Amino acid sequence: MAPGISRESRAFPAQIGGPALERGAATHQFQGVVSMFKEIAMRWLRPTALTALVALAACSQPAASSETDAATDTSASQASMPLTGSAWQLDVETSYLSFVSIKSGDIAEVHRFTGLSGSVSPEGQAELIVFLDTVDTGIDIRNERMREHLFQTGTWPEARITTQLNAAPFASMETGDRLTLPLTFNIDLHGQSLDVDADVIITAIDGGEVLVETAAPVLIHAADFQLTEGLATLQDLASLPSITPVVPVTVSLAFQRS
Repeated sequence: MAPGISRESRAFPAQIGGPALERGAATHQFQGVVSMFKEIAMRWLRPTALTALVALAACSQPAASSETDAATDTSASQASMPLTGSAWQLDVETSYLSFVSIKSGDIAEVHRFTGLSGSVSPEGQAELIVFLDTVDTGIDIRNERMREHLFQTGTWPEARITTQLNAAPFASMETGDRLTLPLTFNIDLHGQSLDVDADVIITAIDGGEVLVETAAPVLIHAADFQLTEGLATLQDLASLPSITPVVPVTVSLAFQRS
């Protein structure tokens, strides 16, 4: 032990320099304690916070990835979904059937039917029903005359068009593909049944919708369905020199997977 310094003075240096030195030492000791607690807090809290952030990222990131993967898988499955083996229903809001009449030799007018129904079975049996009392020529009195005298909707309210589809051409179709097919349709109209050949274009809109259109207008002859007498009545009522007894018919049918 150095001369003149007691054990108490060496243990408590603040006593040597008076009150000012005592306050300085106390401050230094307090700062040391604060630093020690700061170091402990940083050692424990920093890894904990980092762990929490990592855990949060680990929990959230796979969820977004799963949603993206699910959307991708759904799009892929729709793109490659075959058109056969399922039932289809006609989308009546976007489908139409129109025909053109020619009167007085060179006056052509476009008409349509607003009431349609249709379906395709999983076995490929396709059917289109045309409700004849929904004929729309743009003139009310003409609509009434066609319903009463031409189509005679009180007796034959609808026309039925059917065909059988072969599954093979559709098996590999994907979204955006177009296919032209020659088909034979049976038309049941005004108590008469007749087979008609026509080419149709089928477009795969996506995995849940296809569009069926005539590649060219289909010509319908009034005599084939015993409509000539009614056509003559319409000509007399309208005081026309002639009404052409052949009409071109065009269809655009959208079918949605049931």
